[in-house]
Amino acid sequence: MACDPIKPHGRKINMSFKLPTLAVILLAALEIAPLSSARIFLAGRNYPSGGTPLAAVVQDFNNDGIADIASANGTVSVFLGNSDGSFGSANTFVVGPFATEIASADLNGDGNADLVVTDDRHTANVVLGHGDGTFGRSSKIQLDGQPLGIAIADLNGDGILDLAIALFGPARPPLGGQVAVLLGVGDGTFAAPVFYDLTPYQAVRLVAVDLNHDGKLDLAIALQHFGGFAVLLGNGNGTFQPAVTTVLGDCNDIAASDFNGDGNVDLVLTNIATVQVALGNGNGTFQPAIGYDTNEAAQTVAIADLNRDGVSDLVVGGNYTAVLLGNGDGTFGSAARYGVGQRFARIGDFNHDRNPDVVASGDFSAIGVAFGTGDGTLRAPKPYPGGYWGFDTADFDGDGHADVVDGAPLSFIRGLGDGTFAAGVPITGPDARFLIATDFNGDGKPDLLVTPLLRNDVGIYTLLGNGDGTFQAAQFTGISFSDAEMNPVVADFNNDGQMDVAVTGVLSDQLAILLGKGDGTFETAIYYDTGRIPQSPVAADFNGDGNPDLAVCNAYDGTVGIYLGQGDGTFAPPLIFGTNGVVYSAAGDVNQDGKADLLIAGNYSTTLYLGNGNGTFQPPQSIYPNYGPVKVADVDHDGRPDVTVSVGAAGGLVVLHGRGDGTFGSAVVYPIGGVSSSYFALSDLNGDAKPEAIVSDNAYSFLVLLNTSHRR
Repeated sequence: MACDPIKPHGRKINMSFKLPTLAVILLAALEIAPLSSARIFLAGRNYPSGGTPLAAVVQDFNNDGIADIASANGTVSVFLGNSDGSFGSANTFVVGPFATEIASADLNGDGNADLVVTDDRHTANVVLGHGDGTFGRSSKIQLDGQPLGIAIADLNGDGILDLAIALFGPARPPLGGQVAVLLGVGDGTFAAPVFYDLTPYQAVRLVAVDLNHDGKLDLAIALQHFGGFAVLLGNGNGTFQPAVTTVLGDCNDIAASDFNGDGNVDLVLTNIATVQVALGNGNGTFQPAIGYDTNEAAQTVAIADLNRDGVSDLVVGGNYTAVLLGNGDGTFGSAARYGVGQRFARIGDFNHDRNPDVVASGDFSAIGVAFGTGDGTLRAPKPYPGGYWGFDTADFDGDGHADVVDGAPLSFIRGLGDGTFAAGVPITGPDARFLIATDFNGDGKPDLLVTPLLRNDVGIYTLLGNGDGTFQAAQFTGISFSDAEMNPVVADFNNDGQMDVAVTGVLSDQLAILLGKGDGTFETAIYYDTGRIPQSPVAADFNGDGNPDLAVCNAYDGTVGIYLGQGDGTFAPPLIFGTNGVVYSAAGDVNQDGKADLLIAGNYSTTLYLGNGNGTFQPPQSIYPNYGPVKVADVDHDGRPDVTVSVGAAGGLVVLHGRGDGTFGSAVVYPIGGVSSSYFALSDLNGDAKPEAIVSDNAYSFLVLLNTSHRR
């Protein structure tokens, strides 16, 4: 039975609403693997964990010779690895009230990997493995203080593994972290803990290693509360000498290796936005630490030879994952950042190519896995410096490659034709809240339309492009809105071959039409009333008469107004229909019937309205249970329109693969690391006729998601 079309009903009215802010990012991200087998963008994979992972360990839990992963995410999730580097669904179980850190080794000598898990109730939990990827019940060890990092090693030389656990201490003064040492019995149980005081510092993570060449394991502990690191030299019998502290500032993690090849153990620590490398003297003391900037990626650190040169490199986890390649003399190169997870990054060879891979935490309550290439890089998105507001793409310098203009600060970022970018060059002009690239003066060179970031500039700016990446002086056109918060769209509304502008006044409840003169200036604005909080206008021919129409989202009212264009720059009174929340919109022919369809995103749903071809629409179909900026494009190169949604705080893009009939396959999610995604563009950055994704985020960067699809 045919569906009844949505009927227009009367007009509605006004109130105050603020659009989410924008940033700039170019993507190459991580896919939520179980949702779809489609591999559109160059990426690693994400695996749902049921909670946000706080820590992870790599181990072979089912004795098949393939690396598995266990994550602490309030609960514990175990992911059994497959020979191709993929992982099965999580086996999730409860260990303690809220699991926070995790480590693994064979604690009872049965050949099976066991777990040690710390929780938020001053408890360490020992969970013995069965050797098939499952585990028995946990036994609890009560500790005096909040346990965090865990080191498993034979601390007294009896051939049995022992535990050293960092205790953070109380949250308020008097502060006093400790290390708890628990000697193993050999059956998975441990003697009563012995505590070593670290007052006034708070212990976070630790490593057991021989720092002074005496054949006895020592402890090095990362400290917070204006700390650095502490060294407890081992006596060889499971006891330790008093702590000797080196102050570096708050440290989050610690790892050890010989970075300069002198035979002495060196230390690396994460310290907010840097890593600190302290070269060892071979006697338990260290040279002054050298810091390396990681630009906010500095929560955890792991060591591996990522480029197979025999030299230890660093993998640093945080908002992004940073790789610092070692030079072999104790120094390191600049950090290369990747959009892989957040909070931590750990190492394992998951696809058996002998190249170290990375597992990290993701914002989709998932672990993220990015494969190493063997040359020191990861198959994951790389961030580029950008702004936090509007951006657009076009070939601004005439070299045949897509570039980016970033809105705040206004700058030209030259594309190199391979999905990478040069450093940004400032453009003289206003910082942009929204920015659109189009040709206003018909010279074949992209120009810029800017709605200003400053709220007292009520109007639009145009900057005519010179075709070499530079722009002429900004021209201002005033608009009679009460506030500068505006959402623009461009089209030729009067069919004169010149680009025109439609702008919604978000706090003015009006739509302004500015007809272009063909030189970057505009006729006096024509105004139309809207509903309350109009935003996200989209232009398309909704009634098939060849004239551009407008759809305007009235966010406060929860309605959409369809303004049918007359072809002369004027519009008929709007046809209004209600929606289940409206913030963003897009138009395209998703069912390939020659009629423009409408996508509305809001109230935790992305909804499709199939067009009837007369300005009305079929009843809504919810196609995804989340929302954000939305676009229609064939991203998988199969000739059928797909829908892509940026899902904000969930931190990535969702691709809904279109079947060409208005229905879609399973969603594929591409996270971008520990950041929130915002507005995005789809543009071919490397000349292969397939769109890459360029996504803004909240970390003043942009990432490129390279498209690797093949025509099917």
